[in-house]
Amino acid sequence: PREHILVTGYADAAGNATKNFQLSKQRAKAIKQYFVKKGIDPNRIAISFRGEFEPVCTASDCQNLNRRVELKMFKPNGGFDPNTLDKVSAKVDGLKCVLCEEE
Repeated sequence: PREHILVTGYADAAGNATKNFQLSKQRAKAIKQYFVKKGIDPNRIAISFRGEFEPVCTASDCQNLNRRVELKMFKPNGGFDPNTLDKVSAKVDGLKCVLCEEE
């Protein structure tokens, strides 16, 4: 109950960049709504959306891996400020594409 959650939505690079940005926002909002339905206080959940930026794979046969939502848990006074999301990189260090071994 003391931890907060940052939900970051992503999309692949197929199609229009503006639509991908909106799609990543919808993904993040849907996860937040799910957590709220499960009883988590909405004030403990921050959302971010990156569109097609920060892909985990850029090869054409694994773009589906870029359609994702990442979660980050943090303590409210632990130095992480969800209002400065432009400084936050949600990409996990060492995450590899399982299809093409791309880092």
